[in-house]
Amino acid sequence: RLSFKGDITQRSHSGVATYLIPNFCKIGQDYVWEAHATYLNIHPYSSQGYSLTNRFEKKFNKKSRVAFGVQGEKLFVRNSVLNGIYWLVEVPIFYAYDASNNLLNPTQGFKIDCKSIPSMSVSHRKKGYITNKFSFGYYIPLIPSHYIVIAQKISGGFFFSGDVETVPVPKRFFGGSEEDLRGYTYYSVSPLSSKRQAIGGISALYYTFETRMRVTKTLGFVPFLDMGNVSDNKFLTVRGKWRKSAGIGLRYYSFMGPFRLDVGFPLNPRKGIDKKCRVLASIGQSF
Repeated sequence: RLSFKGDITQRSHSGVATYLIPNFCKIGQDYVWEAHATYLNIHPYSSQGYSLTNRFEKKFNKKSRVAFGVQGEKLFVRNSVLNGIYWLVEVPIFYAYDASNNLLNPTQGFKIDCKSIPSMSVSHRKKGYITNKFSFGYYIPLIPSHYIVIAQKISGGFFFSGDVETVPVPKRFFGGSEEDLRGYTYYSVSPLSSKRQAIGGISALYYTFETRMRVTKTLGFVPFLDMGNVSDNKFLTVRGKWRKSAGIGLRYYSFMGPFRLDVGFPLNPRKGIDKKCRVLASIGQSF
């Protein structure tokens, strides 16, 4: 299978070409080549990257799968606290277990995602680091019709690295995405430089709580609370400044899945960085 995917917005452009051989040698085992080009211009940095990935994907059953491979990437970083051109060799390893009842609108069960990426910067100081990320989502229906669901998620990550400057700024942790700290400026939650520019953290921990209330078959509302801590600590920690955001979401349930519109408000706004609110639109629940 050969497929192409593109994305163009005011601040980002990306394109992906994927060549996939399904059931490679064994049923449920896929072999994938993927070429990826990206451009991103956001608050902490501007980046342009080109990567080529070769990986295997293995499905053990309907719930669990694993993927591993090798990726080469050339990364240009500008307008950040650490600019430069990086040649990276990465070995991404991914494991997922999905015991939820729906991909785009889970109302019962749980999901686990774990990723570890050993990386080597072959052109910049010739040092390596390991990126570790995890996510755990849990869904509890309060009534038999599943029209009221409590959804919670804990996610985060950390680096194994002797020197944080070895890690390119775009590879570091930033809070304020479509899934965490939704009230804050995109990718702005992290330690700040003396010029109040986000420099990225080397550990991050997030918690999200949602009450998903379905009023009719096609309409629902989702009050939510996000909390997060992005720090320069090498290990996961609950210490430090926790940012919080709250908001309300509108859901329109279609045959494609729920259309999502969220309005988030930062509860700890930073002067000159965060606006009064942030509006997000997408397809599918936030997790």
